[in-house]
Amino acid sequence: MTQNHLLLATFGLLAACAPELPKDPTQTVLDDLSEDDDYQGPGSEVWGDTDVSCDTQDDCLVGESCLGNVCQPSQCEGGMADSKAPIGGSFRFFADNEIGIADKNSWSGSYWIDGFEPTAAGSDYTGSWEVGGSALIDITGGHFDKEDSATWAAAIEGRNSLAFANGSDVEWVSLGFMPVALDAGDTDSDGLDEVAVISEDGRLAICSMDTMSCDSLSFSDGITLEDVAVGDVDEDAIAEIIVLLEMDGEDYLYVVNLDWEDTGQPETWQGHVGDLSRIAAGDMNGDRVAEIIGLKDVDSWPLLSEDDELRVYSVAPPATSEDSYGQIALAQTVEVNDHTELMDIDVADTDANLTAELFVIDSNATMLSYDMRESGLTHRYSTELDAVNEPHRIALADSDGNSPRAT
Repeated sequence: MTQNHLLLATFGLLAACAPELPKDPTQTVLDDLSEDDDYQGPGSEVWGDTDVSCDTQDDCLVGESCLGNVCQPSQCEGGMADSKAPIGGSFRFFADNEIGIADKNSWSGSYWIDGFEPTAAGSDYTGSWEVGGSALIDITGGHFDKEDSATWAAAIEGRNSLAFANGSDVEWVSLGFMPVALDAGDTDSDGLDEVAVISEDGRLAICSMDTMSCDSLSFSDGITLEDVAVGDVDEDAIAEIIVLLEMDGEDYLYVVNLDWEDTGQPETWQGHVGDLSRIAAGDMNGDRVAEIIGLKDVDSWPLLSEDDELRVYSVAPPATSEDSYGQIALAQTVEVNDHTELMDIDVADTDANLTAELFVIDSNATMLSYDMRESGLTHRYSTELDAVNEPHRIALADSDGNSPRAT
């Protein structure tokens, strides 16, 4: 399996000192020289010279640097190190996301994203966004610009473009392929979300609404892409792209780590996962690392109706020092009792408590919610959805703009 990585943006860097500590922390870098005949530190005769001007480094004493034509005590031994800027052009302090659901059926000749406000034990219908006269393949939402409210993005049947729906307006970004799935997250640490969108034949595009453009990469021939999720799985404050792919009749999770050359992390994490239909990613336990959640449509006995499953995965280090990629480990499997037609999942924080919740929809307009406790995924509630006939896609985003942000 090969892959071409594209670095989407040049990250802003801050210069930081990387001091070289002496072996004995009670000593300075000069103490090792104090017994030397050529010692030039405090107390030596040359140290009393009142002329501290310099043209080159040779004009200064040991432990000094010629900076701005003045001999100054060396403060950074070992050179300068790069560190990433702490935030980009926008920063969200807490997340208070709402729910968007795409219906398989049209209403009044158009397809809509129906909005819901999550509550402690259910959800309230808040309104709908009209997208157009063609069916919605998949939806996601995010802060794609500096506006307070999030924007919905959608893959539309028969279109090789990505639709951004905000209010009554729809903007289009050309992809060059027919999308089958998409998700959003901040993949370049600029404070704005990007959309990761895939085609069935192995193409992945990362699109920015602020530039209305996409960067693309491709997987090898013979690989089918099935779903995509975005989340920070390696605790570096930059979201990774997780792809659910099929190869030789088997499903795999593959993490695209766009900044691996800068961080020294694995280029990718990957693992065989059997048979999944949908994936999502988010930090459900507050450890700043996103869990990967998979939905399994259980159909081992076609003549029987079997309960579907939710699976929790996390990334793990490479199996050996020779391996260039990390592993993906299964942490938990949860059987969803009495639900055999689950359609989609998404993970995000909906109550500003710094941990994400999992939401699941089935084709009968039922939504289930889970959180994560010490024992793992725990069912919170199930609720019937108003204004939806046959839901098949769900996304979470701050559609009312009430999450506190700095720009």
